[in-house]
Amino acid sequence: MPTEQEIFDSLATLSKSPGYVQALTLLCLRDNAVRFSGELTGPDLTNLYSSNRLLRTEQSVLLGLLIKNQVIDTTMPSQEQLEEYIKSTEDLLEKLHYAIAEPLTESMKQNLASQNVDNPLAIGDSLREEMFYAGEAAFSYQYIDLAVKKYRRDNTWLIDNKGFEIEHAREVFEAIGSILGARAHEAFIDPDSTPLSVITVSVGDVVQKSNLSETVVRNLFVAFSIDPSCSCNHHFNSIDDFNQANAKPLISISTDDIIVFNLTAVAEAIYVSPFHWMKDSDHKDKAAENRGRFTEDFVQERLSSIFDPGDIYRNVTISPGRRPLGEIDILVVYCNRALVIQIKSKQLTLEARRGNDKKIREDFEKAIQSAYNQAESCAEILADSNSYVIEADGVEIVDPTCHGIVEFYPICIISDNYPSLNTQVREFLSYKPTAQLRPPLVADVFLLDVATEMLESPIEFLSYLKMRVEHREQAVARDEYTILGFHLQHNLLLDPKFDWFYMHDDIAMDLDAAMLVRRGGIPGSRDVDGYVSRFRKTTIGKILRSIEDRKEPETIELGFLLAQLSESAVNDISKKIDYAMTKGRRDGLRHDFSLYIGALNVGLTVHCSNEEIARTKQYLITNSEMRKYDSRAKTWFGICIANDMTFRCGVRLHQNWEYNAQMERVVREWDRRVRQDQRIKYGRKLGRNDRCPCGSGKKFKRCCMHNTSKARRRY
Repeated sequence: MPTEQEIFDSLATLSKSPGYVQALTLLCLRDNAVRFSGELTGPDLTNLYSSNRLLRTEQSVLLGLLIKNQVIDTTMPSQEQLEEYIKSTEDLLEKLHYAIAEPLTESMKQNLASQNVDNPLAIGDSLREEMFYAGEAAFSYQYIDLAVKKYRRDNTWLIDNKGFEIEHAREVFEAIGSILGARAHEAFIDPDSTPLSVITVSVGDVVQKSNLSETVVRNLFVAFSIDPSCSCNHHFNSIDDFNQANAKPLISISTDDIIVFNLTAVAEAIYVSPFHWMKDSDHKDKAAENRGRFTEDFVQERLSSIFDPGDIYRNVTISPGRRPLGEIDILVVYCNRALVIQIKSKQLTLEARRGNDKKIREDFEKAIQSAYNQAESCAEILADSNSYVIEADGVEIVDPTCHGIVEFYPICIISDNYPSLNTQVREFLSYKPTAQLRPPLVADVFLLDVATEMLESPIEFLSYLKMRVEHREQAVARDEYTILGFHLQHNLLLDPKFDWFYMHDDIAMDLDAAMLVRRGGIPGSRDVDGYVSRFRKTTIGKILRSIEDRKEPETIELGFLLAQLSESAVNDISKKIDYAMTKGRRDGLRHDFSLYIGALNVGLTVHCSNEEIARTKQYLITNSEMRKYDSRAKTWFGICIANDMTFRCGVRLHQNWEYNAQMERVVREWDRRVRQDQRIKYGRKLGRNDRCPCGSGKKFKRCCMHNTSKARRRY
């Protein structure tokens, strides 16, 4: 087996072959293009998850070697030669993957031989493989949209030093995308087109498409393109070396023409590169300040799409007196839950990407661990009744003890792509969860953007957050995006009998498609067809949306309960509510039903009534107390809904069951009345095979009989 360096050198030799650029173009077109007819669906993106596809990091290596040659031979090889180039490239890249993964493979073999339980992923050489082969961190449109927000305050510097504004970069990017799309379509019907002609774009093409001046377009081409004839990239001698193709992914082949191999690479360069330009100027301090403000602005903006802006506090200082004890970048207080969010603008350094254990841990400490430590410390102070919270301007905003906050969720957000983030969090993050302080969530701004787009309400977002941190050791995936995709499809409630679930990247295909429809203007469904979207359409889902503005603890807890139910259970409850409301509209009387969930030791009573609210609530409390005692449940919820589905009131009873002689008598009397009502209604005892009185249409033994007390099961 050749060494990694030998394989790299072989790729460098291959890149010098006459017309190799045409083969590289074919590979990029094959592995970056998506073909679909009509509306885009998840399965249309299958090729993006193929094991044979070249990742963008691999494409970047090939491009870096190509421009290192100084001269790009654009001749068109024969079909046989093209196929040989492609086959040789794929074979060498496969060998390269094996070579990079060898330390991980050897470590796993040694562990098996010695029965060692140490995790090999905690070793830098092993992490190096995962960092290089990590999936995409963001969509191209995310990079572009966030770049505009990130550098808007730096436009003066950009105009003075680069000759364009950041908004111009977005216009040029969109123009290039439109041109490449049209060229790809034309290539299918034009037998004379070459692969390179499809991805070649001229200044004039962009000027015509974008209506920008020729000067601005040329300035942008210069800023993000490389001229291979200028002896550039000569330091790129291994895959871990700095590759100028990442910073400047456009390749200049003449004074007017550029080659665009990968649009996402261009988008990421627009998001990342300008900050590095400014780091070497007098504007560096201001640029760093602007980057921090951008991230806080963006996180606040995205959270405001879910939570009431009045529940979101920024740059919060915690202090019992004059001396601050802690600072929180963003604090969200929703009912009796609080999100403590700390933001970092740190990147994985080049030395860490080389597999340097020390640098990997140093980078993680600065980017993640320090953010969590700060969030944890602030949450602990908030839970202290002697502390209070003030904004940066000294105005007191909230006293958490008055809100009875029962759970704090520390969230660490980073502003840039951080390869192998999930794995490093699992291996390196030190945290101390308690009943009040939940395990942390670590994500980048791109994941937050998608999560707040697809989870549309506070209860949806908090339910996902709660399940995600509770199953943080069970749910295993290369990135948080995949886990979110799984939740939208199936609900992230994992069976505790399994130690962990590995989720493959392709689980997120439907989420990819939905986001492309929402943000990319592509025809198709805006929602992931799965548990979450179907839950919203049920009666239970509609009721929860109608009561979220009340911000009552009962509502939040009920939302968490319902999020733990299977889809069939949610549908059954919704049907029973529909039936009770239908009967109420017909006869104007109160109708109710109850159910007990033994696996969770929780019960629910639903009243459908338009009666006077005080009387209704008292009856709901009494009924819930009897149901709870009779079922020996630890927790019981009760809600009252008007016959038009309007939420009226709710209760939550939560304490351990204890024997009570008075309650025993009350329940026995209640049982007697229930049996009497059944005999009056049916003219006899309710049998196991009778239709259930709840209206589900099922037999009593297959419905509510198993959700009632042992006493009533005899009848």
